[in-house]
Amino acid sequence: MLYFLNKFTIGFDAPSPWGIYFQDSATPQMEGLVELHDNIMYYLVIILFGVDWVLLSIMHILVFLG
Repeated sequence: MLYFLNKFTIGFDAPSPWGIYFQDSATPQMEGLVELHDNIMYYLVIILFGVDWVLLSIMHILVFLG
């Protein structure tokens, strides 16, 4: 019973091991940095998928038509 009480009452805003996102920000500057990080990661993923698609298209053309 004590385990469940500690699990639900402690650590509402504390970082957790192997967490995948930032801790809640306390200042507007940190909120801006988190938003900048989110935007950069979004466009980075789009660019990586686009480059991957182009490379795979080129490999497909060279392997099957070359």
